[in-house]
Amino acid sequence: MELSAGDKLGAYEILAPLGAGGMGEVYRARDARLGREVAVKVLPGRLASDPGARRRFEREAKAAAVLSHPNILALYDVGVHEGVSYVVMELLEGETLRARLDRAAIGWSEAVEIGAAVADGLAAAHAKGVVHRDIKPENLFLTNAGVVKILDFGLARLVEPVGAAEHDETITLATRPGAVMGTAHYMSPEQVRGQLADTRSDIFSFGCVCHEMVGGRRPFARDTAAESMAAILKEEPPSLSEAGRSVPVVFEQVIKRCLEKRPERRFQSSSDLAFALRAIRSATATPAPTDPPPDRPHRRAPALWIGAAAVVVLAMVAAFYPRSDRDAVAPPREGPRVESIAVLPFRSIGDTPDGELFAEGMTDILINDLGRIAALRTVISHRSVMRYQNSQTPPADIARELKVDALVQGSVFYTPDQIRLTVWLSDANDELLWPPQKYTRKVGDVMMLQSELAQAIAGQVQAAISPEEAARLARTRPVDPEVFRAYMLGRRAWNLRTEAGSTKAIEHFNAALAKDPAYAPAHAGLADCYMTFAWYGYRPSLESLTTAKMHASSALGLDDTLADAYASRALARLMLDWEWTEAERDFREAIRLKPSYATAHHWYAITLRALGRYEEALARARRAQALAPLSPVVRVPCGAISRDAGRHDEAIAELRAVIASDPDFALAPAQLSMTYAANGMFDESIVMAERAVRISERAPLYVLGLAQSYAWANQKKKARASLAEVLAEPRTERTLVFDVAGVYALLGETDTAMDWLERAADQRNGRLPWVAVARVFTSLHSHPRFQALIRRMGLEPTPP
Repeated sequence: MELSAGDKLGAYEILAPLGAGGMGEVYRARDARLGREVAVKVLPGRLASDPGARRRFEREAKAAAVLSHPNILALYDVGVHEGVSYVVMELLEGETLRARLDRAAIGWSEAVEIGAAVADGLAAAHAKGVVHRDIKPENLFLTNAGVVKILDFGLARLVEPVGAAEHDETITLATRPGAVMGTAHYMSPEQVRGQLADTRSDIFSFGCVCHEMVGGRRPFARDTAAESMAAILKEEPPSLSEAGRSVPVVFEQVIKRCLEKRPERRFQSSSDLAFALRAIRSATATPAPTDPPPDRPHRRAPALWIGAAAVVVLAMVAAFYPRSDRDAVAPPREGPRVESIAVLPFRSIGDTPDGELFAEGMTDILINDLGRIAALRTVISHRSVMRYQNSQTPPADIARELKVDALVQGSVFYTPDQIRLTVWLSDANDELLWPPQKYTRKVGDVMMLQSELAQAIAGQVQAAISPEEAARLARTRPVDPEVFRAYMLGRRAWNLRTEAGSTKAIEHFNAALAKDPAYAPAHAGLADCYMTFAWYGYRPSLESLTTAKMHASSALGLDDTLADAYASRALARLMLDWEWTEAERDFREAIRLKPSYATAHHWYAITLRALGRYEEALARARRAQALAPLSPVVRVPCGAISRDAGRHDEAIAELRAVIASDPDFALAPAQLSMTYAANGMFDESIVMAERAVRISERAPLYVLGLAQSYAWANQKKKARASLAEVLAEPRTERTLVFDVAGVYALLGETDTAMDWLERAADQRNGRLPWVAVARVFTSLHSHPRFQALIRRMGLEPTPP
């Protein structure tokens, strides 16, 4: 039916028609109860007699009504009057983005502002489980007050719309598997294929709109709808810069990421997208003058060391982060470029447990973000700098010990609602490079602040950030303080590398995910815990590795820039599936994303060792050691690889140095024991193996190492006694089969050794990938069963 001025729908008096809107006709009306003007959308007469259409109209209107956000058209009411279905919405004054674009293309700066507002609205909808599926200029409204509104959530996608704009060929079929729904020029590839479209589909459509705003034309526009959809599937969008458009490179990269063919390569959330857009806008702003920074704190004062926001980024922070203090900002310094840096452990002023935990967490995050910047050649690892927590060592001495050019220093005061930071930067002689800056932030904004601080520090030390690195750093999002607290408790427990520590860490990571299932770092933390279980034989490998790989993949599904998750998945692929090529690819991606990630270099080194590529392995191990100079677990592989490469003197010297600096680290004497044995120094081997057993309090793994040393020395009775001690533990047959096989091999019991090795393969024992280079199995290399095992694992058999 058509309505005329004066007609009534319940309490709403029709004033004038406004035109078609989605699947209905829209009218200006007056709400008699509240005395305000509204917009009323009515199901047209040709569909009013269709019960299915009426039900869908009402159901989708109710779904849209639950969305409450400044950038989403507000729905006030839904009802039926004399058989006419209608919804009541806020009345907007202005024009659609289509009308605006019909006049001219939009400048990139305005496009960024519009895009950030649309992304905010989409994030609110997606959080409620609502996917628009028809984002296009016709469904975006620019009010006279300068507010951007998203229109027609969930309506235009179900049936053919009335009065579709002449600019677009709209295909909207009934919802069924394989149905193609959306607007041809703005569909995502999955919509074109008729596949299920999730929130990332809206991000693709959004990218099409952004490209059109600044480029002046639709990125996949062709002569027909069919040709346009084919272009969406097969062709790349035209370059804006090559077309002569004045667009920042970073903005074009954001648009290109939205337009990735594969959903997992796009932004994984609209909130991340909104943050990235605002980072672009503020990166071009000219900062206002600021008050002079305060005097430098006394050198002996307790300090929590952290980075500070750059001038360009603080312009953004000032726009939308509430604070009680005015931020003091220093301009980028002049002088020699810094290539190596350490963030010293943050100290909490106030000495509260949660304050100390947040201080430790902020240290970790800032190190992580700085490690993503390739121009900073060396960013010292978290485990190495934490050695200086509560230390009285002068900063200049720390810089010399860590071999870095600069130190980030500062202090923090934590409350449940706010964090107050003071931060400065000094060189290797503890001479001030950057005066102290002060910041006050909400606790939930810590992650975003740290990303901004990393960029600021890079600017202060003249380390150039690539557009891709800037985009990755901009992807951080607010985090619930309780989620962050649980995550940091998990990391603290996991860093113990014990069974009890990893078990406790799993509880904390699961607690974080219970509050925020999309928190990718917690999934990465779980992957690391289960990797620890498999590596040290704490739990059965097959189950542990399968779970580790699952959580690493989940983390990457949520955040495909998470280097930690790539490294964890790489090691799981190696140990669980013997996917050598895929593991290398994941390691390289982890290192590309975070060049200063010591763990990725460390794990890649031991992977190359398993392949017998000793020179490459040693280079990676040296790189890991430079990034984590005080971490014994990272330093040990240099000795082990040197031993396997036949450089026994180097191996012995390296491992002795680790023992001298970390006398209570059991793995170092265990590896030195193996090195002595390989060099025929059997007495020395036994002494070191006994030391490892003593330090570890007779951990089964190290007792088996002692059994191997006895067997190498031909002390078979003692070897069998140590072996029997471990075999008496029931779980040995499910966790330490690889090391048991090594004892039998050295005792000359070839068939028994092969039985245990084949069991190790069936169980996917985490240590099995190193079977070809492990000296304990040298006597088995020519055995047909050993050669068959090597082939089964995808390795080249050792010549008989």
